[in-house]
Amino acid sequence: MPTLSRWFTNQYERLAGEDKQALAESFEMLRSAFFTEDVATVTHSLPTVYQLSDAFDEPAIRLAADYYAILLHMAWRGDLARGLDLATQATVRSARVLQPGEALEWYLRETLLDAWLSTDSRGYASDVLNVLGEIDTEGWPIDLSARVEIMRACARTQVDPSCGGEALATIMSLLPSLTCWEPAYCLRLRGMALKWAGRLEEAAQDYESAIEEFSQMGFPIAANDSRLTMGIVVLQAGDTEQAMEILRASLSAAERLPNRAQTGLAQGSIGQALIAMDDHADGYAWLNTALETLDGFGWLRLEAEFALERVRTGNEIGGANLDADYADASRRVARLRSTDLRSELENLRGGV
Repeated sequence: MPTLSRWFTNQYERLAGEDKQALAESFEMLRSAFFTEDVATVTHSLPTVYQLSDAFDEPAIRLAADYYAILLHMAWRGDLARGLDLATQATVRSARVLQPGEALEWYLRETLLDAWLSTDSRGYASDVLNVLGEIDTEGWPIDLSARVEIMRACARTQVDPSCGGEALATIMSLLPSLTCWEPAYCLRLRGMALKWAGRLEEAAQDYESAIEEFSQMGFPIAANDSRLTMGIVVLQAGDTEQAMEILRASLSAAERLPNRAQTGLAQGSIGQALIAMDDHADGYAWLNTALETLDGFGWLRLEAEFALERVRTGNEIGGANLDADYADASRRVARLRSTDLRSELENLRGGV
């Protein structure tokens, strides 16, 4: 994030020169803690930065603190609903506070677009593409323009999954320019692009390498994110036993971390793996647990997919809660902007 780092450096120097050293030092403590995945220090530092930003009338620094608060909730705690709310508010305020083209304005907008896609990828992808289409990146630093193209490629695969090969080609063309990124992030990005293209074995290998890199960096949340995605990729590739081993390891790690979404996703994915192994009763129970874990955290598309899987599995085992499960799945599907899951839900009606 060199462009954003330069913005922060300039702000630090300005604050120090204006006798606002206390704010400069508090913000630098927050920023340094973020880049070591120090959840406790980031959590402790945020209120101080907010207080001093207001005291010194520094709304731009408050927005910078918002940026880290959004990532704290979304990426570290798995609270997408809270992250989406903060990202929405911060993006609106940034239009009044920041100058056009300031790096922080794009990074805040990026968190909002990412939150949209995480909430309901199919439902928001077209909107994300429309927003990105209005951005002129001519003259932008390579790290900023690359982030725009990465998000564009991601959104395109949600609108049309068949363009995964094109999206992979886009990412591969960008990777050589991302010399400012740590290898772990490049590996995770390439793994994601290979997954889009259906090259699952290669994607799993990149995620495995990313796990090792993140672990060496001392980033357990990021490492487990890659571990969890690797397990899902291996499951999609059909190696159920290996996937189960990876998913159980990711669940064990998630239970020691603050990210509840990782826990819920691991639980639901274990349920899906058990179902693939014809253990429908245990798979159903794991899906129940996953939905309880995820409830209220804003992962609406994921919840709906797990709820539909629970209805299908309940039909298989003749469960006693079919009507309740169907009603719950209907509620979750109705919250989505996307419509593709509605037909799946309707097809399940006959078994209820």
